[in-house]
Amino acid sequence: MPTEVTTVLLAGFVALAVTTGIGALMWDQIRRERQRELVAVGLARSLELHRTRLASYPAAFEAMEPLSTQNRAVQTPETAGAVAQRLNVWLYSVGGMCADATTRGALLGLRDSCARWAGVGQRPPQLYEFRNLAVAFLRHDLDLSELDASEIRRNVTLLGRLRDDLDALDNRAGDTGSRLDAGTAAGSSSAAGSGPAADDPPGPAWLSAGI
Repeated sequence: MPTEVTTVLLAGFVALAVTTGIGALMWDQIRRERQRELVAVGLARSLELHRTRLASYPAAFEAMEPLSTQNRAVQTPETAGAVAQRLNVWLYSVGGMCADATTRGALLGLRDSCARWAGVGQRPPQLYEFRNLAVAFLRHDLDLSELDASEIRRNVTLLGRLRDDLDALDNRAGDTGSRLDAGTAAGSSSAAGSGPAADDPPGPAWLSAGI
């Protein structure tokens, strides 16, 4: 092979190797810069989320204040109804949007417990457990608590059980209401067919009240 051809081939191989090396170095630099950008974006997002939670979470604590055991005011179904309304507003605000799923679940359980108390006049036994979980999860979202992974798992499991118990109460109440409605309708049909009797005893108060 002529010397000139060999020289050209060697020069071509060298140029190709240099170009490949430069390209690899540039690609690695682009990849590292991209990773740094993603990390910076993630940190900025986390910081903004934390700032938003710091600004909006106090309203959730204030909404729960009437349920405090140290509150001297008498806790009534009307009080629970007001708490349910304030929590519902908060859940659909920026605070509820930024809350972790478990935090939102605990507050939904507390809201529904308060609404049930306001509706039926009897405090659900799960209410204060929902409140305690809501406080714990709110503080955890703000990095103010020291819950470890096992405690979080236990609390999530407890949250699911409380939700099931509250739903079971609502289902039983719905079944009872359906039976009462059916009984009321049947009694009305019978009375229309036979006419009222002067000596018929009055019905029970809870039935006439529609409870």
